[in-house]
Amino acid sequence: MIYNMIYKLLKLFHNYYWRKHPPEMVRYFKIKESEKARLILTDEGLKMDIRSEKYPFPGFPRGHLLTNDYQFTNLAVLKHRIKNDIFNYAWAELEKKTDKIELIKELKQRLFGEIYEIMQKSEYDILPPDKMCPAIRELRRAMSVLEKGNDNIRKLKEILCFILQEDDSYRFRCQFLLNYFKPKNKKRLKLFELALKHLENAEVLEDMKGRIRLLRRILLLGLTDEKILYWFGRLCKEVKWKKLKLSKADKYFFRGKWFRADYKTYSY
Repeated sequence: MIYNMIYKLLKLFHNYYWRKHPPEMVRYFKIKESEKARLILTDEGLKMDIRSEKYPFPGFPRGHLLTNDYQFTNLAVLKHRIKNDIFNYAWAELEKKTDKIELIKELKQRLFGEIYEIMQKSEYDILPPDKMCPAIRELRRAMSVLEKGNDNIRKLKEILCFILQEDDSYRFRCQFLLNYFKPKNKKRLKLFELALKHLENAEVLEDMKGRIRLLRRILLLGLTDEKILYWFGRLCKEVKWKKLKLSKADKYFFRGKWFRADYKTYSY
């Protein structure tokens, strides 16, 4: 009760302060469609130094991976297949009351079979670890430790790190979850579900809200499997989560992506 009162008072203060001092965010798109940038390699991986912006952009979005039309050799195709063959398929089967154990088994076969094969065809587009963002570098390190006991972890690591490194929109959203998800807490599963609900609420576009509902339902389905839940717990213990939190630069650019990046602090 006391915690809730303090939280509401703090949020009230932040909202008043926010009206006078809005949070900083990317500026160039307000006056032009594009801006010149130079690529720099730092201790925190590749970044784009964009003219007139306060912070370098974390990462280096490569348009040909996100939008090219070469079949089975780009990130766009990989994400499309995951959405259709894993998430949409699983939702449809759940509506049919399909046995959850059999459904999870089928999803594993799809993910580590056909979808991973698509991933392998893009292996030469994957950045070396030292050029990845700090958050992805840490996730990759932790999963590399776990993969010694499970080859599927290695496959999942490659898929996740490729998508999150190249698609900053998804990366920022995953990092946002840490505002509510406390991995070291024994109630991590309930907190993970809560974080996914807040992620949906922080979305601006209805289309994205629907995607998050889809994501939440299928991820929580997967965590009903004892083996998946076990490795999820192992990952939570291995990752140094402070390295995955949104930095000032992350939030700076995240605020321009149709998302309430300060949802926990401000009312909108």
